[in-house]
Parts: sequence; structure tokens; C-alpha cells
Amino acid sequence: MEDSGSRLPARQDFPHLSDAHWATLEKMVSLLGEAAFAGFPNLPAEQQRARVERFDKNKSSLITHVSAAAQEAARATMRAEAQSAAQASATNTTSFAVRPITTKPVKMSVPTFDGKDSDSLVF
Repeated sequence: MEDSGSRLPARQDFPHLSDAHWATLEKMVSLLGEAAFAGFPNLPAEQQRARVERFDKNKSSLITHVSAAAQEAARATMRAEAQSAAQASATNTTSFAVRPITTKPVKMSVPTFDGKDSDSLVF
């Protein structure tokens, strides 16, 4: 937790918390700040575990919710892009159909080859 600047008590001060609970507690402090942790050491062991488990459950629910929302937003963006492309295609097709079709001959100038018979024309 050195990078967050918070001062957690030592791991050995909370022997009743599992390693998973301790990792969650570290996440709590890093996300919510040291002020959110202020009264935690004074709580009974059962309340500490319950608070950590509740945070972990809420974090998982939030991740699930955000993931679902992000997926729906991506689908909506893809639908909007497809609709926009279809409209653009319809507009382009219409504008091309309105134009009269004209053909013009292509004029090209090709220099003559003044090399020897053994020279290669492969480019």
C-alpha cells in the first residue's frame, strides 16, 4: 500500500482476517481512502469480516453491472454505425443513379522500345 499513501496497520494486527479479506481491505483503503478505514480497527472481528465481505460483494456486483453496461454501449455504438453506413450507402447509391452515365475514351501515350532484342521488358 506504499503507493497509495495510506497507513494500514500491520497484517499481524488482524489475525482473524483471511489473506483474501486482507487483500480486500487493502483495496478498500486504496479506493476509499484512509478516512474510510479510521474506525475499522475498533470494530469487533465479526463486524470487520462482515464489512470486508460486503465491500467485496458490492465490488463484484459493480464490476458485473459496469461490464454489462459497457457491452450494451458497445452494441448500441455498433448498431448506430451500421445504420449510419446503411444510410450513407443508400445516399451514395441514389446520387450515383441520378448522374447520367457518360463514357470517354482513355488516351494513353506509350513510348517505343529502342533496346536490343536481348533486353528484358520485365519491370
